[in-house]
Amino acid sequence: MALALKNLLFTVLVPGTVAVYVPLLIAQDRSAAGGSTLALAVSVLVVGTGFQLFILLYEEPHLLREFGSQYEAYRSSVSRWLPTPRPGPDA
Repeated sequence: MALALKNLLFTVLVPGTVAVYVPLLIAQDRSAAGGSTLALAVSVLVVGTGFQLFILLYEEPHLLREFGSQYEAYRSSVSRWLPTPRPGPDA
């Protein structure tokens, strides 16, 4: 129970470091979890880079050919990965 509470608090307070520290907390031995943490970080980096390249090199050009100026207008009005706060209709 205490470990679950620690993980929950750590996830809320320090997002982005969960993938590194949660395996260390579970293993309770930094030397045992060091190699698996590095492997996890490299795997996430490789998969994320592959996903980004797929989107940039295949999907977006395909959608641009398929929908033309409509897709270009859509792409200019939204961000690729993270939502961007925009003023509401009242502003």
